[in-house]
Amino acid sequence: TPPLFLPTLTPTRSPDSIIQEAQTFASKGQYVQAIEAYQAALKVAPTNGGIYQTIAQLQIYLHHYDDAIENLGNALVINPTNYTAQAMRGYALGRKGNYAEAETQLEQVLAAEPANGLANAYMAEILALRSEEPLGGPEMLQRAIEYSRVAINNTPDLMESHRSRGIVLEYTQNYSEAVTEFQAAIKMNKFVSDLYVYLGNNYRNTQNPAEAVKAYTEGIRLNPDDYYPFYALSRTYLGLGDYANAVLMGQEAIKRNETMTRLYGSLGVIYYNLEKYPQAIENLNLVVNGGTSANGQPIEAMKLANWPVSEYYTSLAFAYAKTNDCARAIPIANKVSSEILTDTIALANAQAVLNTCEAIASGNTDILTPSPEP
Repeated sequence: TPPLFLPTLTPTRSPDSIIQEAQTFASKGQYVQAIEAYQAALKVAPTNGGIYQTIAQLQIYLHHYDDAIENLGNALVINPTNYTAQAMRGYALGRKGNYAEAETQLEQVLAAEPANGLANAYMAEILALRSEEPLGGPEMLQRAIEYSRVAINNTPDLMESHRSRGIVLEYTQNYSEAVTEFQAAIKMNKFVSDLYVYLGNNYRNTQNPAEAVKAYTEGIRLNPDDYYPFYALSRTYLGLGDYANAVLMGQEAIKRNETMTRLYGSLGVIYYNLEKYPQAIENLNLVVNGGTSANGQPIEAMKLANWPVSEYYTSLAFAYAKTNDCARAIPIANKVSSEILTDTIALANAQAVLNTCEAIASGNTDILTPSPEP
């Protein structure tokens, strides 16, 4: 007698067919769907280090650095001499701010493969980023320049070579040349949102705001979860005097990164320009004194420094003065006057706040407007 119940056979897809599907998603810039497909392939082929590496590359494009580091670690367990995976891991660490560990990883790759274009490009980018940190400086930027030249000379067909070269050119204020490099990188991969953000930054620096708006908008389309292109668009619209769109983009940036203090500062400056002083005070006060976000997340105060932080402080002081609250305006202005040494616009604005409050005390309610900051 045959058994009453037979197991139903479930057809299992081959890894190759799943990978092909993932590659199709990736070729269309659908990186989230591609990652999901590659992860399905891993269930069938869990020892395929190349899949881990490919997933990590897409995660890097999407700024999912923690996930990328984990997948690259898996790839390196499978093949400890996978120098491409190690270089990518170093880069992801650097993008998270772990600069020392990032450099160690990249130096190990370059010791084994000095001409490795990807490692040279990543090293150039990480050093450029690190050059703006407190322990960075011109020497670090000079090293970035050298690594970027090696990358572009050895592997001119690599997107990362043009990307890193563009970043170095931006950091050395060669903005027109940087535009050319980012345009070249985009021709090689038109689905990486960061490339459009950097392109937009350099269009702004070359006084081409219309093209900057287009670039940032494309960056948002590709990665709508990233706060930065919204922030950059907000600053661009502010410069164009389009305050309504500046506010909208500033609010969208905060939705995506509600603990980043400078986003509140930028939005507060826009509200100040719109003469919406209560909203300006609400946002700028978070910069000066810290506080909590709408969802209760902590927001750290920003220590007074040159522009743009000085702009947040002086705009708050002016907003208080505009609402006849000189008891709060004067201490902020005095702080700027005593602690800022080289930001001449901030110093002039601080003095203007003090003059305004003196005039108000004398019965004159004419309020001065702060000089525009860059």
